[in-house]
Amino acid sequence: MSKYLRGRPFMVVSYTYVLADGQKPNTPGFMETAEWEPVENMVIVDRVSSKQEAAAELILDLFESKVLKARNVDGAEREKLFNIFVSRHFVEVKAALAKWIANNPENLAKVQSFVESYAKKEVEPSND
Repeated sequence: MSKYLRGRPFMVVSYTYVLADGQKPNTPGFMETAEWEPVENMVIVDRVSSKQEAAAELILDLFESKVLKARNVDGAEREKLFNIFVSRHFVEVKAALAKWIANNPENLAKVQSFVESYAKKEVEPSND
């Protein structure tokens, strides 16, 4: 899949699990009682490496408005993920697209068509 994941912006989301506050790994029986908290790691890239692809929980194609990979998510819920994550990270998406245009002015037409199609979906940025 990764040889096709280049030339346009993608959002790659992965999670790292860290110990919750107050957890002490040096106590007996720690592994049975440990509490873990997920930390979301989101990057926007114009090429998804095979390492990123393997580690990702979620890969979104920002131009095609598609969810390319969604680990542990059923079909009906996959459709909602695109709007949820783009809304949650709207500022980062906007900055990444601006940088992508600056690197190659030919990308402006692609971004304009994306913005027009995204505006039709009427998704407002969230305040998370």
